[in-house]
Amino acid sequence: MNRYDIAKAHAKNRTKIRKAITQLNRSLNQAIKENKKELENANIRMMMILYAAYLESTLSYLLYFHGAQIKIVSVNYIIEKSTVHDRWHHFIDFCFRRNFLRGKRRALNLVNLKHTNFNRYNYLKSMIDNEIRAIIEIRNKLAHGQWAVAFNSDGDDKNHEVTTKIWTLSKKDVMAAKNIVTKFTEIMDALISSKEHFSSIFDDAVGALEENKIAHEEQYTMMLNEIRRKKRPT
Repeated sequence: MNRYDIAKAHAKNRTKIRKAITQLNRSLNQAIKENKKELENANIRMMMILYAAYLESTLSYLLYFHGAQIKIVSVNYIIEKSTVHDRWHHFIDFCFRRNFLRGKRRALNLVNLKHTNFNRYNYLKSMIDNEIRAIIEIRNKLAHGQWAVAFNSDGDDKNHEVTTKIWTLSKKDVMAAKNIVTKFTEIMDALISSKEHFSSIFDDAVGALEENKIAHEEQYTMMLNEIRRKKRPT
């Protein structure tokens, strides 16, 4: 397969993942409506796995599709990183150097990037270290069968923080994951496309992302009320 065939395959994978998420969300809403807790928990866990899968598939798609922007040697360098988290970090570093430093291996700091681009760079890096990492970490635990108790990296003790997170996963976490993944991948697509496209969409995309974070509590409550209001009569 050449790089564009690989990109098309990843595009098909992304489409299937989106369709699967839609089906699981319908099942989740029905489970909430009928108060079927086990089905609700299963759907939530599977949706978190799929949102992380979408992140991974999107990165591969962007790397292989944008042949004019990134050579295959740089693609291989990024893909060879051991974790998806590290791959996203190197992807962003590559794109910022390409777009704003003419591809030069200079430090990605305030002096070289200037104020606006440096703040955007730090925002995205922080997003990877926090929201994106959290989604990936949850996926990794669930994918390794840790659906109730999460272990530490050595597998010899409980990871209390992640275990608590797994036990408290709710529809609200699914809504948050959708917001983060959708907006983050939109920004990443613009970032590798061109500096002009990235600069034109960044503020609106981040604004929508942050507004959705604030609105989630109210949206979640309204969503639950609506689902329960439509509950079928027995």
